[in-house]
Formats: sequence, C-alpha cells, structure tokens
Amino acid sequence: MPDVYIRPAVPTDLGPLADLVHALWPESPREEDAQELAAILAGQNPSTLPLIHFVAETADHKLIGFLEAGLRSHADGCDPSHAVGYIEGWYVEEAWRRQGVGRQLLTAAEDWARTQGCREMASDALIDNPPLPPRPRSPRLPARRPQRALPQTPVGSRELLRFPLRRLLPAASPCV
Repeated sequence: MPDVYIRPAVPTDLGPLADLVHALWPESPREEDAQELAAILAGQNPSTLPLIHFVAETADHKLIGFLEAGLRSHADGCDPSHAVGYIEGWYVEEAWRRQGVGRQLLTAAEDWARTQGCREMASDALIDNPPLPPRPRSPRLPARRPQRALPQTPVGSRELLRFPLRRLLPAASPCV
C-alpha cells in the first residue's frame, strides 16, 4: 500500500478538502461547502453534537480522500440508549480507490466514535448507488464490499447501514 496518512482535518486543508467534498456532492455549490467547512475546521460546529473530518494525505501532502463523521443521538436499528457514530460522507479519489485508503479512513472514524462512547456506527447510501466492480481475490481482503456485508434496512430511496464497534483501540495509532 502506498504511503497515505490519515489525520483529522485542519484549517489549512480548507481548499483541497472543499474540492473533495464537492466531488462527492457536486449538486451543492463549492463555495457553500467551503464556508461550512471553514466554520467546522475553526471549531465552530453548527451542531450541538461533535463532527470531525478525517483526511487521507499522500507523502507529497496531497489530500486524496476524506471521511466526515459525527455523532447522532440515534439511528434506525441502533441501540437507542447510546449515541451512534454516523458516517455523513466518505470519498476517495478514483485513482486511489481499492488500495485500502477508504478502510484507513473508516478505521480512524471508528476509533474516534469509540472515544466518544459509541458502541455502533451507522450510515446510509442511495439504494441505486452502483456497486463497485469485482476485484481480484486477495487473501487479506473480503470478497464483497464491506458495506454490502453490513446489515441494511431499505428506507425510501436509501438503505441504512449499521455495525457494532468491536475492535479495541490500538495502544498507539500512527495514522491519527
């Protein structure tokens, strides 16, 4: 796997992060995305619940992906007695996909959610979101997309995904 570092986003990431956010949600004006991100990265979260952006950065300091995670007081199918870590958005540039970058971003978000007291994470996806093409079999990787192996609940045009946070936090994490 190439050298990619996962870390929380900082204010100097604003421009490249806004570009990545716009690539994921092109229907939203980039300028609006940048304004919202500027406030979040400056510590002015518009919500009362925590929100964090993790970025994937190459050795030459280029941002190639992000994952936006937050807390929700509840999510369909999750234990209502605990807050839930929620993946709001997750994007990796096409040239970097299928190299473990998305998994690293998800691991950072899981670790963060665990530190917030969460026992589960959830997300949603459009039902008609096209699946990834098949990949060559590898003994280290599952045969299916991770999200396709998670419990799913169709709700309108979306399917809700949820999974327990079972992994223990590492003693020291070089990627966060």
